Amino acid sequence: MGTLGIGIGLLIGLSVLGAAIGNAIVVLNAIKSITRQPELSGKVNTVMFIGLAIIDGIAIIAIFVFGFVLQSKL
Repeated sequence: MGTLGIGIGLLIGLSVLGAAIGNAIVVLNAIKSITRQPELSGKVNTVMFIGLAIIDGIAIIAIFVFGFVLQSKL
């Protein structure tokens, strides 16, 4: 289990790091667009939250898949 556990842990860490970077990019661009056109803040916020949910959903699915792979190999 030594190298498999290290690999799964590394993959989970990288998927969470990727989700965090993706969330930061989405929020940064939403803030930039709201400062340019404040009247569209409602639409921008809606699209931003949908994008954040998709990014976080992908990270959660990756964690579950890696967990199932780790559990099946034990």
